[in-house]
Amino acid sequence: MGPLSGAPGSTGAYEIDVAGVDADLRLNVLGECKWSHKKVGLSVYSELQAKIKDHKLPLAPNCRYLLFSEAGFTEELENAAANDADLFLISSLFGEPAPIP
Repeated sequence: MGPLSGAPGSTGAYEIDVAGVDADLRLNVLGECKWSHKKVGLSVYSELQAKIKDHKLPLAPNCRYLLFSEAGFTEELENAAANDADLFLISSLFGEPAPIP
């Protein structure tokens, strides 16, 4: 997905890697994909939430957040996900994740 424009009154373009909408065109799935050898931290989740707020994007109730990472996630983010039923961390879709050097 390329850069998008925000709602009237928001500024600048933004990118969201994964997005799904409900029948009322409200976002009900949002996600970011990171393909590097560095673990994804809480800042990626915070930045995704900031994009939504800054660009006044319409959210469905119980919007789900998906974070994808080749290298896994920091302990801080894993703890946040354990306490947030709407946050899902995905490190591998096809078997065992690649070892981190």
